Amino acid sequence: MSEYYSGDYQNNDHQYSEYEHDGWKTTPYEAYENMPKKKRSAWKAVVAVLLCVCIAFGAAAGGLYYGKSLAGRSRARIQTSAVQTAKDTAEAGTSEGARPVKSTGEIINLATTSNSVVVTDVTNVVEKAMPSIVSVFNNFTATYNYWGMLYSQEQTATGSGIIIADNDTELLIVTNNHVVSGEESLEVQFIDGTTAEAFIKGTDRANDLAVITVSKDSLSDETIDAIAVAEIGDSDTLKVGEPAIAIGNALGYGQSVTVGVVSALNRQIASSNDNSGNTFIQTDAAINQGNSGGALLNINGEVIGINSNKIGGGTVEGMGYAIPISRAVPIIENLMGQGTKDSDIPEEEQGVLGVSGVSVTADVSAAYGMPVGVYVARTLEGGAAEQAGIKKGDIIVALNGSTIETMDDLKTQLSYYRAGEEVTVTIERPENGGEYEEAEVDLVLSDRSVLQNDQPASGGAGSKAGEAGQAEEGADEENRDKEPSSPFQFNRGE
Repeated sequence: MSEYYSGDYQNNDHQYSEYEHDGWKTTPYEAYENMPKKKRSAWKAVVAVLLCVCIAFGAAAGGLYYGKSLAGRSRARIQTSAVQTAKDTAEAGTSEGARPVKSTGEIINLATTSNSVVVTDVTNVVEKAMPSIVSVFNNFTATYNYWGMLYSQEQTATGSGIIIADNDTELLIVTNNHVVSGEESLEVQFIDGTTAEAFIKGTDRANDLAVITVSKDSLSDETIDAIAVAEIGDSDTLKVGEPAIAIGNALGYGQSVTVGVVSALNRQIASSNDNSGNTFIQTDAAINQGNSGGALLNINGEVIGINSNKIGGGTVEGMGYAIPISRAVPIIENLMGQGTKDSDIPEEEQGVLGVSGVSVTADVSAAYGMPVGVYVARTLEGGAAEQAGIKKGDIIVALNGSTIETMDDLKTQLSYYRAGEEVTVTIERPENGGEYEEAEVDLVLSDRSVLQNDQPASGGAGSKAGEAGQAEEGADEENRDKEPSSPFQFNRGE
């Protein structure tokens, strides 16, 4: 049977090759149809085998490509993680017992000690320090002026405190001065929810520090077992970037914990107390209203600072400040050594110094080279100050160890003492050449009759004019000539 190619066949726009078979011209399809059945089955088997081989080869090739791609991405992730671990370890340092990890041809040591890395789990710190943190409630009377009419309202301000020491009879708690300022009564709430009355031991307005005391007789055995004395750290050894934990009575809702780092050290900022020479710890741990007086802790649970929401204001996020504990400790020790203040002494029983004076602010101090305090413009005849040798021109800077910066400070401190009690007044006295020298004067406080018998002044004892800082009126010309030439109003009646 002869078979040879003859030409092309065109049908329905498809071109087929023509074959001649036994004299007949046929297409491939017709040739296939004319084949015997055995040949057609064999041809189908060949085609099927070829199709299976192609499919298998394609699947194998695709799987191999996907596997290589996945392995490459995994290896890239492992290398990236190893590089980041190396960077973190280089910054945090290494420790004994660290396991080496080999990656990209380098040996990386993974630190395993909590002291060398930033730890976000501070539960151990909180458990250790929380029993020493208290909430402080300052009950006072606020006075408002509406169109010349004075209204008063009982209010309560909230803050925090740290149990700094104790003895057989009392707990000593440190807080901010502005937390207890203007108090009529103080209450302290402990970790177990119980409250007790507190009294002022000593205050330092210049450094915004105060120490208050709670009698142990007012506490149950359960409360004494629940509380603890805080452990003091060393703020002088702090490093920027190390962990910082703040605990305090935020917004008066109760004790809360915020975590951050030491953002900066020795930050010098202006405060409401004009303490431009003081420096503070800056942290990004949230310090809100109510946190004032609370603790700033290191990762070991030691107090490294006393938080103050008042410092720096609240206009910037992520910038809180604390008084460094190393600077505060000497001041706290001085305040703890003072006698407990009695804020319930009736005004007519309170003692007075018998001076007429004016506040020397930080601006005046810088302008005239005078210490900050109360300038003594005149001593009242027969008063305690005159009898003790205090003179015109002296500047009162402290009373029984409590800092005095203004006449209001002096009046507040004197309100804690009765007439006839002995106090120590610290003064700065100008010597030859204009230099001031510090001196301490012990005296017995006078009663308020000294003020009433002082004829040059009007209004008598406790006059509103004197308390508001108004100038003396009714003084004779001789006394007026003796008053210092200054732009300030004189307070008298102390």
